[in-house]
Amino acid sequence: MMAALKNVELIAASCPLSMSRGVRIGDEWLPAVLYSLLNMCCSVLPLEGALELLNQLLRLQSDSALSVHHLISHSCASSQSPLRPLLWISLADVQSRDTPLSWHLSRSPALRERLSTLYFTTLTPGGSKDQDIGCQS
Repeated sequence: MMAALKNVELIAASCPLSMSRGVRIGDEWLPAVLYSLLNMCCSVLPLEGALELLNQLLRLQSDSALSVHHLISHSCASSQSPLRPLLWISLADVQSRDTPLSWHLSRSPALRERLSTLYFTTLTPGGSKDQDIGCQS
């Protein structure tokens, strides 16, 4: 396992947003991870604070920051108070159907690029996505 974590090619191949990846991770994996993070944040924070924390954790800037409309349906988002916690999101549901987040990920190059870079640089200390091999989204 430790050798695999030092293999830059394997890390690049496993990137969940890579179009040319060699290791297949289901398309539902990344939304499930992000929704589980959101659930954890919302267990102790109101929605506004949870979104702020999630965007900070993911190092998302204004061009790629997540909003409530990226995470839940527009009808739920419009009735959701930013000062109240979000109801728990079922991870089974997230993995079994399209979600607002999976839709947003598929249509947001800036977000995919940011998350790919974060994935690669987190797993390759001192590394940069701009090296010869990186997550190609």
